[in-house]
Amino acid sequence: MSNDSLPPGERSESPENLPADLTAAVTAIEDHKGEDPLVLDLREIASFTDYIIMCSGGSERHVQAVVDAIVEELREQGVKPLHIEGYEQGNWVLVDYVDFLVNVFTRETRDFYHLERVWRDAPVLVGNRESAPA
Repeated sequence: MSNDSLPPGERSESPENLPADLTAAVTAIEDHKGEDPLVLDLREIASFTDYIIMCSGGSERHVQAVVDAIVEELREQGVKPLHIEGYEQGNWVLVDYVDFLVNVFTRETRDFYHLERVWRDAPVLVGNRESAPA
């Protein structure tokens, strides 16, 4: 099925079609085995940020390692987070880059909060909303 035949909330683009900082974040997630990466476009439905990136890790330490990789990759490109929250606990880490937010969860935490459902009207740019935890 081509992207054109998918409903607007289920389109998926390759990371190369995203802004460079989003592409770098997605690449860092993939390189460090982050699970079920999802990028949602909030530009038309929210005023606090343009995009949300979500992914899961298999453990709290894995979540922290994925966050470390994202922060390091973007820092090398001169992009620094405004704020990082939840890193010490490691079950849900929020990294705020103003134009986009990165949420890295343990599988259990992502399944419990299921933010994909909260943002169900947001177009999917990378990933598949259906493959994310239910």
